[in-house]
Parts: sequence; structure tokens; C-alpha cells
Amino acid sequence: MFEEIQRLRKIKSKKIRQKGYDKLVAEMEMWSQVYYVYDGMKELVNKVKNGKEFWFTCVLYPEVEPTNNRAERGLRKFVVIEKIIGCLRSEQGKRNMQVMLSVFQTWRLQGLNPYKELRAIV
Repeated sequence: MFEEIQRLRKIKSKKIRQKGYDKLVAEMEMWSQVYYVYDGMKELVNKVKNGKEFWFTCVLYPEVEPTNNRAERGLRKFVVIEKIIGCLRSEQGKRNMQVMLSVFQTWRLQGLNPYKELRAIV
């Protein structure tokens, strides 16, 4: 499927990409039905089925990457800092930090100044 996603992302025609997207969603549905019968797979299959229209967004919108590698690389330095200083002791604190850093990194990727963007919100 990943090879098909890579191939479709190179196509300029939105119509052809939409057909490929529909085919991938149908294939994901088919695989979900195949694996749903296995007890150990039901939870995972439900998760996949619930998001099946989002799994292939990168086919419809080529600016969206098919992997989250860029986002992971962008957040890596903050994870290292968190581990070194160990300042986040609660799960809520960790979650808040992750959301904030994700927003900051998104602004950076968009070429915006995180400080100015945060000031505009506050």
C-alpha cells in the first residue's frame, strides 16, 4: 500500500488521486474485515476502521507527508530535553508540553515566528 501511496502522490491530477484514495480506503476496509475475526486484532482493527478516511490524506493533499518523520525529528530535541531535566512529573504536564511544542514546531514549519504567533493568541 505504501508503494501505491508514493506512486499516487506523484500524480498531478486530483481526479486520479481521488480514485486512488478511494481504492486504498476500500482495500483498508477489506483488510479490516479479514483481520477482525482474530480476537487479538479487534482493538487494532477498530482503530484502523475508525480513521480509515484519514489514513490516506497524503494522497489527496501531496503537501501532507505519508509518514510523521519530519514531525518526529522536529520534536526530538524537546524529548531529549525533557529526559535530561526530568521536569515533567505529571501526565497532564507532559501532555500540555507535547501540545505546545507541536504547535511551536508547526509554526516553524510554516515559516512563522512562534513567539509572535503565541503573543497574538495570548
